[in-house]
Amino acid sequence: MELTAPNGQVLYKDVKKQYDSFTWTPDQSGVFKFCFSNEFSTFTHKIVYFDFQVGDEKPLFEQEGKHATAMTLMETASEDIHSSLREVVDSQTHFRLKEAKGRIYADDLNSRVFYWSFVKLLVKTSVYIVFNEPQNETNSGIVAPKLQLI
Repeated sequence: MELTAPNGQVLYKDVKKQYDSFTWTPDQSGVFKFCFSNEFSTFTHKIVYFDFQVGDEKPLFEQEGKHATAMTLMETASEDIHSSLREVVDSQTHFRLKEAKGRIYADDLNSRVFYWSFVKLLVKTSVYIVFNEPQNETNSGIVAPKLQLI
């Protein structure tokens, strides 16, 4: 993955990573570019997940034009609940990503097991047909010799 600033400066570059985190404070505005390749594995499906957190959130209770006062117990509780809910949303996003990754792996495994089982079924059926074909000699009156153990 490579992250490039609007002026062309490479901010971050790393290859063949399954998971990584990068945090920075941009000093310019504009279009930032992400570039990632599939050199890690060209045959398997990929999940690429980016989580952008731009700036700080505005406070729940703005004190514009008012003199600064202490927050009431209700406002303090609301701020605490709000910050806890933000953490819950981040955790849920992370768990959804892990769930999607596991589901893709399970679906891939299921399809491989299905195809391998189908191939085994075809092989077993063809072996059964080849080796258990009715013998024409037994139907024409010729009796096959019986083996006797001494």
